[in-house]
Amino acid sequence: MSKWDRMGAEATLEPGTPWSEDTAAAAQERFTMEVVTTSGRAAAVEFRIYADVVEVWHRDRCQATFARTTLRKWLATPETPLVVADVAFTVDRMVDRSGRIALSLPDVVVWTLAPDALAGLRQRL
Repeated sequence: MSKWDRMGAEATLEPGTPWSEDTAAAAQERFTMEVVTTSGRAAAVEFRIYADVVEVWHRDRCQATFARTTLRKWLATPETPLVVADVAFTVDRMVDRSGRIALSLPDVVVWTLAPDALAGLRQRL
């Protein structure tokens, strides 16, 4: 059993809804990247990619659900922030003049996606 399987066993989809292996199997693909929390520790953000939606998981909770086509289009041509619930994708011109994409969510320092992580996410969408 991987680290992610153990974490998933404790996760909930919505308040009061227990995690099940059927739910995990329904995900078409998972993509995980490391971020840094406000306490300075490394943590994982997992994108669970389904046919129509992409869930963003952090700390054993689904933080937001994006329409897959909306996220795919935004990642192709990002301009204004894309925000759903507690998760925001923005263009970070402070780090890179070409405007690399940054991710922010609760307890995470605004995290600029590395070019390979961004390419991996774009490819899966």
